[in-house]
Amino acid sequence: MAEYSGMSNGVQAALDIGATDLVISLGVSACKKESLMAQLNRHRELVARLKSVKYLHAVREYNASADLLATEALENKASNVISDEPRLAELKSLNRIQAVI
Repeated sequence: MAEYSGMSNGVQAALDIGATDLVISLGVSACKKESLMAQLNRHRELVARLKSVKYLHAVREYNASADLLATEALENKASNVISDEPRLAELKSLNRIQAVI
């Protein structure tokens, strides 16, 4: 659930700043739960507003920052916007996603 929310919130943030092209990194999984279909459909509606979207599979070792944030959101039952510079630096150090893009 956190992954779908994060993915849709990221697309919305990109749209809000005028993005027309987007690369989304995600693990490969099918939506098997009926309760998640509404979130998946919301995501599909958002990406339909983009000129192009590309999905890349990234294993957790390359995307540890996203994995950490998703875990924290699940544990806290709330999403969070990170703006604290030391925290952003920590997350950036965990992120190796450029190696697969």
